[in-house]
Amino acid sequence: MEGINKLSVKTYQMNGFKKCFLTLNLNDIATFEHVCELYEVLVGYIAEKHIKVVYEKVFGQLAYKEEFKALRNEKIKAPLTFLEGMSVMDTPFSSILICGIIEESDEVSLRYIKTFNQEELIGTEICSPSFQYLYLAEIKSWSKDFNDMYQELEKYLDVCGYEPFNIVRTWIYINQIDDNYLQFNQARREFFERNEIDFDSKAKRLPASTCISGKAEESCYGMIDVQCIKNENEQCKIERVYNILQNEAEGKKYLYGPTFSRGMLTEADNCQEVHVSGTASINEAGKTVYVGDEYGQIKKTLLNVNSILQQYDMTFSDLCQSTCFFKKKEYYAEFLKCLEELGLEKFSDTFVVADVCRSDLLFELDGIAIKEI
Repeated sequence: MEGINKLSVKTYQMNGFKKCFLTLNLNDIATFEHVCELYEVLVGYIAEKHIKVVYEKVFGQLAYKEEFKALRNEKIKAPLTFLEGMSVMDTPFSSILICGIIEESDEVSLRYIKTFNQEELIGTEICSPSFQYLYLAEIKSWSKDFNDMYQELEKYLDVCGYEPFNIVRTWIYINQIDDNYLQFNQARREFFERNEIDFDSKAKRLPASTCISGKAEESCYGMIDVQCIKNENEQCKIERVYNILQNEAEGKKYLYGPTFSRGMLTEADNCQEVHVSGTASINEAGKTVYVGDEYGQIKKTLLNVNSILQQYDMTFSDLCQSTCFFKKKEYYAEFLKCLEELGLEKFSDTFVVADVCRSDLLFELDGIAIKEI
């Protein structure tokens, strides 16, 4: 069946539940009607396997957002992030990414969190014997200074019983990133400072992050998705990941003043989960390399990511979700050539045309890698 061929699934055994990552590849699907047909296959698979959806993330043309929301709200009840993500093949959608769990014990529970106006779902919490996990989706900024987004985030963390210190991963999408990236980083630094989160290069708990061009709504300046973990019983290990091929993006000294780590490791229930931050063609000195050379930048990015994965005896095959961002759709062909040169299997089905945080960067890659140990 075509729909099954378009769907990739990775499942990991945790304490009392299975964790599932599903990616529906829509890059070569030319019509929205065909997308809907394949979505039915995805929904059927989720029902058959008794998967409870934690979050759903869609990269597609913004013109289809309301139609898609109407379709999926009849099928899947879970927080949704829908981003304007143009496919490298000029089709309506790039992919649909889903994280879910299969409960196997009464000690594991999942609950959904509604927006303050009670109209939509904005988050999901999982409680297990080893940790508590919170995912928040589509917290938006309606102003250009981005402080409203972080203030809203703080309110949701508070009502859910979490602190900013519990954040391990953020995904940030900024409309017109060339114009707004500097102001966004100022707001992020202020958020960290008022919550006493150390963003020094040696800080142990600085969140991993992706920050890329993206639009959730026409009038929206930016949006953030957040993953938090509480490990009060110390059965879950959390630590910052470094990369010997890149320096740390230390806010007070780095171009544009960003504040994030190269990655974050969480380890629980005999699983290592590495969150790889948005990674590009940047060297040990923090400089863009291979300027104007898309092939060189893609190769350097892959080598940077590989350096992170190797620290945990992982490879690209251990990525369960990953997103490739191309400044121009034509660069996708260079990506495939680079995979062949490096001897890598295609590890992602999410290929999006988007501006990167620096105007001279042509490619960015992020992902989640998991290995059972």
